[in-house]
Amino acid sequence: MLDLGLLRDPRALGDAIAGGRVALDDALQAAWTMRVSMPGLMRSDLSKMVRMPARSSDGTAGRFVVQVNPGRATRRVPGRVFDRVVAAFDQNAFHFAPGLVRSEEVLFGLELDGVSCEVLVNVSPLGECHCLLVVEPAGGLPQVLDERGLRAALALVRASSREDFKVGFNSLRACATVNHYHFQCLYLRGPGVLRDRMAVEDAPAGPELAAGMKRLSGYPIAAWKFDDGPHAARALATAVHVLQRHDTPHNLLLARRASVLIPRVAQDASGPSAGLAFLELSGEALVICEAHEDPLGIARCATDEQVERRIAAAAIPADVFARLEDEIVRSIVP
Repeated sequence: MLDLGLLRDPRALGDAIAGGRVALDDALQAAWTMRVSMPGLMRSDLSKMVRMPARSSDGTAGRFVVQVNPGRATRRVPGRVFDRVVAAFDQNAFHFAPGLVRSEEVLFGLELDGVSCEVLVNVSPLGECHCLLVVEPAGGLPQVLDERGLRAALALVRASSREDFKVGFNSLRACATVNHYHFQCLYLRGPGVLRDRMAVEDAPAGPELAAGMKRLSGYPIAAWKFDDGPHAARALATAVHVLQRHDTPHNLLLARRASVLIPRVAQDASGPSAGLAFLELSGEALVICEAHEDPLGIARCATDEQVERRIAAAAIPADVFARLEDEIVRSIVP
């Protein structure tokens, strides 16, 4: 049990993690649990959420997960709508700079691979310890992936001792609602889900194309897997830069053994690609229901086939994917 005084002091807790006196996972879980218990802080009630594997065609547990979150859509504050993947930081719009978020939302600060970062509680959580990793919070950086941020996020993944710890990124037009450089972080395991890997992580991949980069196969949306290693951040940053140059929305899953980069169509307001962020495209379907509906009954009816169709709705045309892949492979330095 961590000292309550330490949990209430983000700077001291960050120093304790950096000094090796407190393990990252212990700090994250304890600080997040404290925030969940604070009256009026959280907008989602995880006690009412249901998560379970979708059903496969033979009725057994499928490879995808379904999450039914009663009332989340009505409690969550709507985000901005963007018309480009790369947009300048807007000082007048909502962002995560110090002084604009409530002090109790800040869990701790960390320097990750030389980058100053802050970990905030996500007040509309989608799972255990759902947090935000904000890159240089006072720097006014837009939601644009680069190598420095990727190195920081990968350092956080490697600092966790839990295989189910996941970090994700949503670009503008791919369900990012705030144009301030941040990643999503959470644990996959929880009530109803006893898995360490998401469906996209277990999808087979073809031969190496460049520097640990491989094309996924047998998955509802075309994507690339990047094996973890000393050059992972550079290869990923190069690939993402190509997508940014072509104004292609993208979602990214960072995990301990490999990362998955997903180019996709731009999200729409209420059509097939609405609400498909990194978590959904990686294999966990989020279903919004009204407070009076039965979340368990809804979850039990979900099938792998339904989740596959949802994921496939965000896919870009095959010829566009092929052109992007060719340019990425030529751009990555061996």
